[in-house]
Amino acid sequence: RVLPLNNLAEALRSCYDRSGSPDNLDEMLRLLREALEICPSGNPLRGTFLSNLGLALGSRYHRSGSPDDLEEMLRLFREALELCASGDPLRRTVLNNLAVALRSHYNCSGSPDDLDEMLQLLREALELCESGDILRRIVLNNLAEVLRNRYNRSGSPDDLDEMLRLLREALRLYPVGHTVRVLPLNNLAEALRVCYHRSGSPNDLDEMFRL
Repeated sequence: RVLPLNNLAEALRSCYDRSGSPDNLDEMLRLLREALEICPSGNPLRGTFLSNLGLALGSRYHRSGSPDDLEEMLRLFREALELCASGDPLRRTVLNNLAVALRSHYNCSGSPDDLDEMLQLLREALELCESGDILRRIVLNNLAEVLRNRYNRSGSPDDLDEMLRLLREALRLYPVGHTVRVLPLNNLAEALRVCYHRSGSPNDLDEMFRL
């Protein structure tokens, strides 16, 4: 019964992504909670169910802004991460999901502890993503965003340099014409603008205009 519940929840996820109906989201949450309740602690799929429920709560949080949804989402992703050993292929995804949830928490709290934990999680996720892994470009963008936030607080040139390196790699992983390529393009252009104002180097300005 656990797998059918999860599969139905996944189908509702697709419906929700198309329609944005809160009814689909509510039913998805109900199904995933039921699946988690009947999934024993030693079941190898428990981490997947925890992560899926965390993602569904993330969708509701972005609609409602409820701090309860955010706190539960963080708790679920942390529990899922504990269940994912170092060789588990799910681990890199959960690391990224937890970091994204912490970004929402940071946006509310402004806590540098959230930034530090996000960096730790995303650095590990990046190490686990091989060069052809589609998740790698997502993690690169997310890690660059965290470094931008830390740079805005500290002004560290090391953070700015690493951010530029990550965004350049992310851009190479998006083929020309890809619908999401505009994200690393814009982020890299903004990072180069900041770098130019800091250093005054015409090379930064030239690269920015080439983008």
